[in-house]
Amino acid sequence: MDMISHPVSRTVGALCVALTLAMASGASRAAATSGSNDNGDEAARARHVSVVRILTGQFRVTEARAEHIVDAVERTAGKLRVPMSLILAIIQTESSFDPHATSSAGAIGLMQVMPATQRDTAPRTDIHDPDGNIYVGTSILRRYIDQAGGDMGAALNRYSGGTHGYARRVLARWHYFSDFADPGTPAPAHAATLVLRVTTAEPAAALAGPAIIRAASQSETSD
Repeated sequence: MDMISHPVSRTVGALCVALTLAMASGASRAAATSGSNDNGDEAARARHVSVVRILTGQFRVTEARAEHIVDAVERTAGKLRVPMSLILAIIQTESSFDPHATSSAGAIGLMQVMPATQRDTAPRTDIHDPDGNIYVGTSILRRYIDQAGGDMGAALNRYSGGTHGYARRVLARWHYFSDFADPGTPAPAHAATLVLRVTTAEPAAALAGPAIIRAASQSETSD
């Protein structure tokens, strides 16, 4: 069941998002003032609490499980330079935040990772564990984005195995979660044409290089 009622247009065409995610280096963090660090810590904590409340209140996730999921998403978002709100949107679409979810095709966990794809991405990571599942799922998505030259529509279509309407559903949920998980950061909106730039200041070796993410470059009709 679709838990989010945010309106989206019936077609998603040439959708892009304006966003720059640049992570500060360790040196710049060390040079920051203690007051700035305190403010940043408070903002991060407020964001964390807001997302946990969304998961427990709207998706009936236990508080302990919600804390675990949000912690894992925060770590993965920072490491792989993927918006936290996008990861949450995919988790909701794939499993409704159920870490034990499985599909008839054999997909596993929160991000419905296929074991064969996992073996090609992080063979030693346990995708039955929520932390490992989120990391591997996001790594796969990030690789698809980079290989598609930043075309988010193509990347999401590949991630879902070609499921009709998938990009549209993720788009709506990404927009919703951005208000809580990435406040102040523009997320894709229906009937908008923006540009999303994800800058990898400290990229993982397998995901090196900046990605220009263009959401749904082709029209997609809703289900």
